[in-house]
Amino acid sequence: MEIFRKIKRTSEGKKLFAIEKISFRIFFAGFDFRLFNKRNRPSGFFYCEFGKIREQRKVFIPNPDDWYKYSYPKSSEESVSDELLILITAVLPLIIYGFCLSFLNSSSKGFSLKMQFKFIFNQIIVYFLTGIVTNLLKQSIQRLRPDFIATCFELDEVQLRKVVAEGFNSSFPGATPSCSASESDLWKSMLSFPSGHSSLAFANFVYLALRVVKIPEKRQLKSGSIVEAFLLTFPLLIVLPAIHISLSRVIENRHHPEDILAGAIVGSLIAITVSQTEDLFAKKNSDEAKYEPAHEISSDNLIPSA
Repeated sequence: MEIFRKIKRTSEGKKLFAIEKISFRIFFAGFDFRLFNKRNRPSGFFYCEFGKIREQRKVFIPNPDDWYKYSYPKSSEESVSDELLILITAVLPLIIYGFCLSFLNSSSKGFSLKMQFKFIFNQIIVYFLTGIVTNLLKQSIQRLRPDFIATCFELDEVQLRKVVAEGFNSSFPGATPSCSASESDLWKSMLSFPSGHSSLAFANFVYLALRVVKIPEKRQLKSGSIVEAFLLTFPLLIVLPAIHISLSRVIENRHHPEDILAGAIVGSLIAITVSQTEDLFAKKNSDEAKYEPAHEISSDNLIPSA
């Protein structure tokens, strides 16, 4: 979402708005708040994935043969863009959970609404935790993406094929290449591990799968019932979008296979942690609710009868 503001001046020539363009984006691995001045240079409080928390290291690949791992063509388009990822991982789980809640739960409407808000709140927690952990790992490890050579030297597919055919040696690209790409593009091309798309997708859909199986009441869980069959198969289907999103990142040369595997593990662990914590607090509240009435009854019994 972008908001454009024109610079207005008073009669004395003073600027009412110093910022010409404000750009607000939700980044794939957390929230990214960006402010741009009229030269389109970053000038905001937050910038680029919670800001650079680590210094950008110099690329150093001493063995020329290792460059082949980073010499894949750069994809011009993404099948799952950052905006589409947010739509899929944030909105779709809410719709699915709401449908499952109305189908599997026979409680009052107020209770269902309470569970829906609880799911939204915990999903926000999953989002932020996944973003923070993913970015910490990305900026600490700074692994090169598979299309690093194409990004570094701004090569199209034809030029890249020619470079690869000629082979890599100590002179080109060298242990520490002199890239012609912008600093921003170069920084992004060094944030491959783990995959943010994969971690965010698995975090949200695994959390959804874990919460769906908690919806039905015990009296509904009869052996051989439709509800039981649904709960056995549906959670497996829920994670299919996450698998598709992750695989697309490898196919489009944005990540190595181990990047999406690490992202899936990070996202799944965060989802499991949040879900288990939610169950722990729910059990604690349930035990307190059971204890309080019993305590009141025992207190009344101690009052002598008239």
